[in-house]
Amino acid sequence: MQRYDDLFRVPQTLLQSFQEATGWSADTAADVDSDLYIVEPGLYYPQIKGFNGSLIFTLNNGFVVEIPNEELANPLRGIDPNGARRLQPNITEVNIFSQGDPLNTAVLGKVFLSQVSY
Repeated sequence: MQRYDDLFRVPQTLLQSFQEATGWSADTAADVDSDLYIVEPGLYYPQIKGFNGSLIFTLNNGFVVEIPNEELANPLRGIDPNGARRLQPNITEVNIFSQGDPLNTAVLGKVFLSQVSY
């Protein structure tokens, strides 16, 4: 786990519930260009189907934050063998880490931490 994760991380049970609710399929990962290095892989959705949803967090003090679709999903980004940034526009990546959090807890991505203020 990185000091400041780029993506949201959730417990395995929550990750599975999210995947089921959004129709996620592991098959989409097979469409990712094998030459594209993804530092921190999120959940992949085919561009045709895309992803249209938001993520809502409610903290213990009752503070509610909604991460809208435009902040949560974008074209897949990675690094090609020459070290250049490259998009793979036929795949949508949702900013939720593709594996459950090893500590079985939710971790807020740095996008959330840098955008939310009281």
